[in-house]
Amino acid sequence: MDIQKPFKINIDPWNIWCIPDGRVDLDQRLLFNRDHRKLRDELSCLNQDVIDSFLVPTYVNTYLIENGKEAYLVDGGYGKLREDKAGYAIFNLKSIGIEPGDISSVLLTHMHMDHVAGLLSDEGKKVFPKASLFVSSLETAFWTDETNKSLVHEYLHGCFSFSHKLLSAYEYNLFSSN
Repeated sequence: MDIQKPFKINIDPWNIWCIPDGRVDLDQRLLFNRDHRKLRDELSCLNQDVIDSFLVPTYVNTYLIENGKEAYLVDGGYGKLREDKAGYAIFNLKSIGIEPGDISSVLLTHMHMDHVAGLLSDEGKKVFPKASLFVSSLETAFWTDETNKSLVHEYLHGCFSFSHKLLSAYEYNLFSSN
């Protein structure tokens, strides 16, 4: 797989970097959260086999916000969970001179695996050893309550156990997302 390179936007005094983690192919029914029959009707001009196997190439990125003194990460990517197609965020951070120990905080937009799996090593240790997490209280309440599994597609069931591991490994700060 070709590894995309990071790119930045400067808004003095901050640099905002897009840090590519990789590309995964997602089933269109998961991505679009659409009823299969309704989507089939909308795509009726295509062969049924094409519709049933329609995978959407989806890019996974993290974002680095830094000013030469402080470095914050938005989301952690897939990490080694999808190392066949993703898991390049650390490589890309290092390519711009940022080591995992340089990150002081990680802000999580939400707790799906493509946003959080890159925050823990295979052994369940912090990938960013000095970082604390900032995460919505609504997200932690939802993903740490196993009774919510019935509310989501089985594809997302791994998020529940991973959320417990993640919150055990990192110091975290809850914020209200009202």
